[in-house]
Amino acid sequence: MPASSPGNRLRRYAAALLAIGCVHPALAWENNHIHMIVGERPLGMGGAYTAISDDPSGLYYNPAGIVYGYAPNLSASVNSWQWTESRYNDALGGADFERDSSELLPNFFGTTQPVGPLTVGISYAVTRAVREDQIQRFTGWEGAVFDDYTVNVDNQDTETKIGPSAALEINRRFSVGMTLYFHHRKRKTVMNQVIESEDWDQPQWENIYYDRQETGITPIIGALLNAGDRLALGASVRTTEVLSSTTVRQATCHGHSEFPSEAGSLCQPEEVNHNRPVETSPRETYPWEIRFGAAFFATTNLLLAADVIYYTEEGDYEATWNAAAGLEYYLNPRWALRGGLFTNHAHTPEVVFDDETVNQPEHVNYYGGTVSISHFARNSSVTLGLTHSIGTGKAQIVGGVTGVQDVEASTTSLFLGTSYSY
Repeated sequence: MPASSPGNRLRRYAAALLAIGCVHPALAWENNHIHMIVGERPLGMGGAYTAISDDPSGLYYNPAGIVYGYAPNLSASVNSWQWTESRYNDALGGADFERDSSELLPNFFGTTQPVGPLTVGISYAVTRAVREDQIQRFTGWEGAVFDDYTVNVDNQDTETKIGPSAALEINRRFSVGMTLYFHHRKRKTVMNQVIESEDWDQPQWENIYYDRQETGITPIIGALLNAGDRLALGASVRTTEVLSSTTVRQATCHGHSEFPSEAGSLCQPEEVNHNRPVETSPRETYPWEIRFGAAFFATTNLLLAADVIYYTEEGDYEATWNAAAGLEYYLNPRWALRGGLFTNHAHTPEVVFDDETVNQPEHVNYYGGTVSISHFARNSSVTLGLTHSIGTGKAQIVGGVTGVQDVEASTTSLFLGTSYSY
């Protein structure tokens, strides 16, 4: 059959549309390492916290820093609302493909306590949480062999960590620490799509179900050096080792009357076919994350901090890096302002046009900023803040049918944090 024939074009369009969701549609920051900035104080400083870490948030960034905090200390931070938007320009028949997500969730909880020569703690962190609910319809495609495409997607991806920490002050200027998190991640996708044409007696309908759950451990080892009265240097290293993973997939399809079926294809003309749930046990391999940070106490009221983060190449992850910079300024003993900037680079290859490849992982680099204000009472504080980032890049969500799409994306989070020392 010639490459330009209607049957061949239909097969390419149908396969490409199925590729949008048959495995796992990418969520916001899915192909980036920083999914959420964790902790009340780090949220306001763009995540530049490796060389500070002197409160319960340090249990996540660099546990060595908690020996210099005002322990015992209890801290809780809540992302009251996080929402994301992504637009794939000219993705389907000249129309934009849009995705958005919003979620209300806890972000971090931690507490520290001195025990003899050690400072110990326990913390709970939500490091990834996106819930996407997409309803979209595309009509009037020029040159397409069908006229109407409707897609509904319920997509979620949540990652949580919980575990103990311990830190030891080696001497007045140097400390070491370790956190051992239990790691749990759940990804679930339910997708329905209907393709219609005035030339067909019946439409084509497809349903896709995907569920993956994994558990493992995330060890974090850190060190902190007070290099002088005003300068502190910190470093930490971490990775995630998946110990158990289960993936379940199932698909159902009703082919339209003119579908150019092939032997073994799930979609057959005017028939409803479904496969049994398929359970597999793939284990994802995560890269090593190496963080270096510096903090400079410019005055008694002003603190400056910066982090550089390197991620190794591992499995499907390409080597990349990120950076963050932040400041904290005390207006007076009761009020403090914080601000920060950060990058969130993609760990995927650059997307290039390939007529034979569908659903290349998108490559979107984000750049963002944060701001917060805190009020302090005698033993407690309350923080209100905002983070926002914008991203641009490339994607290929429907393969060789429409080539490569330009992507515009943004993520915003409004958070409320509290802490208490006793």
